[in-house]
Amino acid sequence: SSGELLVGMSNADYSEKKIRRYDGKKIRHVIQFDQRGRALFTPGDLAIFVKENKNRDICVVDCQAKVLLILNKAGCVQFKYSGGHVGGDFNPGCLATDSLCRILLTDTGNDVIHVLDRDTRLLGVIDRSHGVTGCVGIAVDGEDRAWVTECHTAKLKVVTISTRTVVKAHPTQPKSE
Repeated sequence: SSGELLVGMSNADYSEKKIRRYDGKKIRHVIQFDQRGRALFTPGDLAIFVKENKNRDICVVDCQAKVLLILNKAGCVQFKYSGGHVGGDFNPGCLATDSLCRILLTDTGNDVIHVLDRDTRLLGVIDRSHGVTGCVGIAVDGEDRAWVTECHTAKLKVVTISTRTVVKAHPTQPKSE
């Protein structure tokens, strides 16, 4: 809801990871354990990335475990995605969601962006054929365009996503200040 923020965090030695939902300065909810009291997120020095989908699902990339988790608003696991049939070593990183609740997930192991439906079914990939390589960062704007940062090139590219997954990719150079 309005004014709320989800934050992925860990303790100093990376042995515990959790997600906190804030409303202003107040902690509204903490997601750390499953229904059996086991840690949801894998200990280790790699991050967890969090994004709330339009349908209020909480999408979490556990980089240490190399998995995307879809949690309901209470924090219960609904779906897990570990790379589908895309290729080699699945190495998920940043994620974004669009107005249709699709999930866009960077994968440096396969040099692609996975485009998933809300239930983690693979709809397609954005790859070199779309002019995008080395994707490390991603955000989606109000027009369902994916803004993708490329590793080692200092390029920002804009990819238009349609109901058929990908229409085109546009290279863009960030403005120097």
